[in-house]
Amino acid sequence: MIFKLNGSLILSLYPRGELAKDARIPRTPPASGEFSVGHIVGERSEVDALLAQAQEAGATPTDEAHERPWGIYSGYFRDPDGHLWEIIWNPRHVPPPSSVN
Repeated sequence: MIFKLNGSLILSLYPRGELAKDARIPRTPPASGEFSVGHIVGERSEVDALLAQAQEAGATPTDEAHERPWGIYSGYFRDPDGHLWEIIWNPRHVPPPSSVN
């Protein structure tokens, strides 16, 4: 289920088992606060660059970037606090320019 929020934010909900399978992480017993954070980038090459940058900063890759069956290119990592992130390039979605410099 996908919800479009204010601005360019999107909330996607899907089963825990499917997230574990997609991110190539073990399925664990349910726990509060369990989710992944998706970050959409404007260019395919940014996925690889951000995954490398995250790893250099101490993140642990869980699934290298690759084409997903539904048409996106993405990869996953866990940040040093254990949060799961997906970096995504979707050729059908171009995010607005960043206001952060």
